[in-house]
Amino acid sequence: MSKDFNSIDFSKYAKLRELWDKHPSNKEGAYSRGGYSPAEGEAAQVLKRYGELSQQLSDELGGGDRATEAMLALGAVGGIGNGLTEENLGDPKYYSKMMDRRNEYIAQGHSAAEADAIEPFRFASVLMGERQPDLNYVQADKARRFAAQYGTPQQTDYTNQLATQLRAGQPSPSLTGLLNTSPFQTPTQPKAATNPVQSYLKTLETPYYIELIKRMARNSRG
Repeated sequence: MSKDFNSIDFSKYAKLRELWDKHPSNKEGAYSRGGYSPAEGEAAQVLKRYGELSQQLSDELGGGDRATEAMLALGAVGGIGNGLTEENLGDPKYYSKMMDRRNEYIAQGHSAAEADAIEPFRFASVLMGERQPDLNYVQADKARRFAAQYGTPQQTDYTNQLATQLRAGQPSPSLTGLLNTSPFQTPTQPKAATNPVQSYLKTLETPYYIELIKRMARNSRG
């Protein structure tokens, strides 16, 4: 690869939850609950730091839906109606329409997992509070986009499948072969004894996931 993949350390943005709680735009925050009186200059500092951190996160993710999902997952903004509106996300009726289409799709006999494998349906359900935002998916989607630009065909296929399965919330056995034979697995890395897909997905919230992706990038540089 021509450059290294940089995973996001979401712990850098943990302060956003507290800042959002004190943000004057938060309809469910400290202002609305009552009993909160900011010290002199505190409100301005909250707005300034909130803006800096949220912009930094957006820059790391390249903006767009994944940045919004990360903000939701971090508790850095409310959903539609509290900090977010369909209008400030683009088309004022787009996500409502997507939810209607998602519900129609499910009514046709498809499962919620099948519906959420379709990205516009999934993101609409996250915005509307029917599905929890997922930092693992945000990270995997960042890796998918990186592999599409800088990776090998196998890495592109691998990260596409991983992102798709995390998006649907249902790990696929089709990843087993890739995990057992992929260039991302070093000789010293033991294989899972039972279900390698589940074992791999469990690593996503640990530093091992970051190291795995970095090895993926290093091993394919050329």
